[in-house]
Amino acid sequence: HFTIDENIFMIFAGLLAVITMMFIPLPGASGGTELAFTLLMGTIFRDANVILALVTVMLLWRVVTYYFGMFYGLIAYLFLQRRKVRS
Repeated sequence: HFTIDENIFMIFAGLLAVITMMFIPLPGASGGTELAFTLLMGTIFRDANVILALVTVMLLWRVVTYYFGMFYGLIAYLFLQRRKVRS
């Protein structure tokens, strides 16, 4: 269980990470946001296993939100190209 101070810190760390991404409108800003969030959460959790879990969650988040969308778009593009050629 987390204390109220830790909960407030996690909320503000998440907000800080997201606001940083909004002010830096570059494609790499999301990676910087993920790194900042992981580092900020690492200040609460001193256990190496928890920090490793945080990094793993961030990498899974990147795969789901970034690479899966590109892969899905590639499949849709190929499907539409094949459909266009047949028409």
